[in-house]
Amino acid sequence: MGILRSRLTVAGAVLLAAATSAVGVAGGPRADPSDPLGTGTFSLRVFRDSDGLPQNTIQTICLGPRGLLWVGTQDGAAYYDGRTWTTVTLPDRSRASNFIRALLAAPDGSLWIGTRSNGLYRLRQGRWTRFPRVFEKTDRIRVNTLLATVSGNRSPVIWAGTYGGGIGRLENGAWRFYTTADGLPSGRIWALASTAGADGSPTIWAGTEEGLASLRPGAHRFEVEKGFPAFSTNSLLVTRNASGDELLWAGTYGHGLFRKVPDGWSRLTRADGLPNDHLTSLASSIAPDGKPIVWAGSDGGGLAAIHNGSIQTIGLAGGLSSTGVYALLATTAEQGADALWIGTRNGGLVRLMQGKWHKVWPTSCRRLVPVEAIAETRAPDGSPTIWIGSDGAGLAGLHEGRWTVRDRRSGWLPSDTVQCLLATGGPRTATLWVGTRNGGLVRIRGRERTVYSSSSGALPSNMVQALLEVRKADGAGTLLAGTRNGLASFGDGAWRTLGPNDGLPAESVTALLATPSTDGDPVVWAGVGGKLAMRGRRGWRLFGPDTGLSRGPVQCLMARRVGGRMRLWVGTDGGGISVLDVTDKPRRLFGLAASAPDGLPNDVIYATVQDRAGRIYVLTNRGVARLTPRTAAPASAGDFDVRVETSEDGLPLNQCNRGAALVDLSGRVWVGTVGGAAVLDPSAARSDTTPKKLRLVAHLAGTAGTRLEPGARLPFGKRHVVFRFTLLSFFRGEATRYRTQLVGLDDEPSSWVRDDKVEYRSLPKGAYRLRVWARDYAGNLSGPEEFPFSVEPAPWETWWAAILLLFFLGLVFYGLLRLRLAAHRHRERELTALVEARTHELAVANERLTELSYEDPLTGVANRRRFDEALDSEWNRSRRTGKPLSVVIVDIDNFKVWNDSFGHQAGDRHLAAVASVLRESTPRAGDFVARIGGDEFAILLPETGLEGAITVAKEIRQRVSGIHLAENGAQSPVPATVSCGVAASRPAVTSAAALLEVADQCLYAAKKAGRNRIVARPEEI
Repeated sequence: MGILRSRLTVAGAVLLAAATSAVGVAGGPRADPSDPLGTGTFSLRVFRDSDGLPQNTIQTICLGPRGLLWVGTQDGAAYYDGRTWTTVTLPDRSRASNFIRALLAAPDGSLWIGTRSNGLYRLRQGRWTRFPRVFEKTDRIRVNTLLATVSGNRSPVIWAGTYGGGIGRLENGAWRFYTTADGLPSGRIWALASTAGADGSPTIWAGTEEGLASLRPGAHRFEVEKGFPAFSTNSLLVTRNASGDELLWAGTYGHGLFRKVPDGWSRLTRADGLPNDHLTSLASSIAPDGKPIVWAGSDGGGLAAIHNGSIQTIGLAGGLSSTGVYALLATTAEQGADALWIGTRNGGLVRLMQGKWHKVWPTSCRRLVPVEAIAETRAPDGSPTIWIGSDGAGLAGLHEGRWTVRDRRSGWLPSDTVQCLLATGGPRTATLWVGTRNGGLVRIRGRERTVYSSSSGALPSNMVQALLEVRKADGAGTLLAGTRNGLASFGDGAWRTLGPNDGLPAESVTALLATPSTDGDPVVWAGVGGKLAMRGRRGWRLFGPDTGLSRGPVQCLMARRVGGRMRLWVGTDGGGISVLDVTDKPRRLFGLAASAPDGLPNDVIYATVQDRAGRIYVLTNRGVARLTPRTAAPASAGDFDVRVETSEDGLPLNQCNRGAALVDLSGRVWVGTVGGAAVLDPSAARSDTTPKKLRLVAHLAGTAGTRLEPGARLPFGKRHVVFRFTLLSFFRGEATRYRTQLVGLDDEPSSWVRDDKVEYRSLPKGAYRLRVWARDYAGNLSGPEEFPFSVEPAPWETWWAAILLLFFLGLVFYGLLRLRLAAHRHRERELTALVEARTHELAVANERLTELSYEDPLTGVANRRRFDEALDSEWNRSRRTGKPLSVVIVDIDNFKVWNDSFGHQAGDRHLAAVASVLRESTPRAGDFVARIGGDEFAILLPETGLEGAITVAKEIRQRVSGIHLAENGAQSPVPATVSCGVAASRPAVTSAAALLEVADQCLYAAKKAGRNRIVARPEEI
């Protein structure tokens, strides 16, 4: 089915709204295709099982909990978050069908699901509940429709319409069923709706197999009032008029659309313009003109839109994937997209958005072909015809909703590839010039056609790529045709090829444009051989990259007058756009490229056109860039807001074609792509400035089914937390970007990214708050949404653990201190013992040193120094005690003779032998022997008088005489004898020195008397 519309229509284009009170009964508005171009456009996007739907027949649609878009199919449900579809299967599918007939989002956040053969389900917070007891009977197992209202105490009430079992009402946990015994015309219920009375009490409307019935507030029975539709009522809709009053619409299966009016019911049928009378679903929205639309889905007839007293239908020719429409839902931009969602039979889910690009192509052509040229002519009555030149399917013209195809087979064209079009003349002399690929140029005027080719000498090549009509100040017109091998002109009935003699190379001409000049004759611009050519008063001039142009062959040209000066936009193949001021000498103002932030989508530029509002449309390899100037005289690329529109916005494909752009006389923008043509009505385009809902959920890693609630406290051992966020943007969701900040960890928000998830694996203890912002395709910001939570400290980080730790550390410190003190004391003892040992050793050593310093090394007895100290000490002690002290001086007789006979070493041995005799002769403690000279010894005898001393001297003399003097077998020439001088203390001796002097004198006297004798004072012995 095509598209029909009273006063407004284009192939698939729509700007429709719900009928106001002007919509009457039979004989009312009828479809009228008098204006095939209409005043608005729309785009259709189809979601199928290949996109993630369970199945392609959509039975019901609703906005579910948390703002997700839900659909019910013949094989389960699915929900859409703007990026992906997620399939949901009934929990016990193994025992019954997965066929879903109805969906309902209740005020308490639950989702109710009515099935074909398994009764009723409720999904709330991830938990399923099935209601088997009241729905397992044969006449209640199929739930066709659902409705939610609120009771007088504000508690939710659920209404379920069944197939054969009437209507079930769930209130306060109890079910109550209404059947034909309670006034229903039939137990088969197809639709439910509610309207509010003056006090807010609901009236329940039930569409049954046998007509409409109502349950008024406070009533216990349904009533069928006079005039109610008595036909199978499959859909109900409640709208509001300009006064705010509620209006009830009832779609019947086989008898059209009814609407309740104050004095009864009005009716629309196929005779009034509906696609057929078998209506299945209803919805309402607001058109771009601010007026309401009522949408009616039919079984086999597609979709109808009732707006401002007219009806438009959309079927297969309008892009609808199926003429069987089972469900409708209108959403607003705040809900995710300003769109109509259409559930079809076997055709998936269709999203219809008004004010978008609409695909245009003849219904007779079953394949999509590239569109390379677009032009517009006017008939004598002023009605327009849009001409579309294609690559392989010839030329198609759209006039008053009807298509005319002229191609090679029909004899109109020498080639079915049309590369450029040009319309000249007025309505009565309209001429269409058709440049073909390898077929030359065709002039069509009414039913006449003329072909110009290279074989006739008219063109340098039969590949015609650009066309331009130039009119001089005197009104004379010239046609310029740019070909693969140069430029040709047609004027005064003759063709002329322009070449090197004119300043032009014989190369490919890809673009032509004329701008006014001060002398009245236009300036002609051409893209020739990869350069820009200008024809002025002095002929042709060429400009290349060295003059400031972007690199790349010139593909399109556009002129704009800004502030009294002329600007030339030069689009290139790979170099973006150069904007030149060509008022005087051409100079470059600025450029636009894909490399700039928020720049063009691609640097391959096919065409540029400007609409009536000054917006510029740039056709590229990756969609159409719409440039909106921020200032009256843009001076740089940054002075434009750039929005890239793609196939998601309704374009057939993103890759456009060279020169295939047009702004028609009604202000619509037409573009050609490699997949067909598209049209946009800028006046009906809706700017999306609405922030969308942003969902933020959190769960611990590995437990995606268990959500965390805001304020959650995470145990230290479970601190790997995952956050997922979704902007519910149901249009161009892939363009959504997010940024996050974990307050308590991040100093500033992150950059904008596509990822819709962030996770933290090992957060330290503390309080956190995750903030999430979202930006949709139009730049609308949502958020920040916040999720506060905290990470509990580890057991060893708690206050009691700190106290235990301090206590333990105290014990450890005390133990270590005790150990250290014990070690210190042990060490001190060791050191003390060591010191004592070292001191003792030192004392012994000192004592030994002292002994060594007092000992005669040869004889081993005391030396003279030690003797002097001992003499003084004993003398002093004798004086204190009054006891006597005696001294004996012993001298070896004839010692020199011994030395002379045997040598000094033998003399030393003799001395040692005498010293030994002296020690043996004085065994008493206190007796002291010392060597006081070379061969002289002294003996101190404490507490010994003169007589005792003489006795000791005698014993010494006797023992010495017993020494056998011999050396090496030789006898000594003299005997071994000694002389002794003995003295004892007495009053006459006054000092130790005097005592020693007396003993020495006695020795002298003994030696003088002949040796070997003892002399004592006062007598000699």
